Amino acid sequence: MSKVTHTPALDTTPTRRALPYIPEQPGPVDTFDAGEIIAVLPGAVDEAMRKTLPGYYTPEKAAQIAAGAIAWVRAEFSYPARA
Repeated sequence: MSKVTHTPALDTTPTRRALPYIPEQPGPVDTFDAGEIIAVLPGAVDEAMRKTLPGYYTPEKAAQIAAGAIAWVRAEFSYPARA
C-alpha cells in the first residue's frame, strides 16, 4: 500500500494585517530650495559622521564630504556658487 499524504490548503483570505499601516505619502514638492539644503549640509554631515563613524571622523573629513555634497547640489540644481 502506498502512503497517502495530505497537504492542507493555504488560507489566502486577506486579513489586512499583512503590512503595517503606512500613512498616505505626500506628493512631489513643487518648490525646492537648494539654498536651505546647502545651509544645513555641513552640520548634518558633521553630526552624522560623529555618530556613525567615530573612529574615522575628523572635522576636516566631514568638511570635505560636505563640500562635495554642496558642489553636487549646486551642479544638479543649477544653484549659483557663492561669490
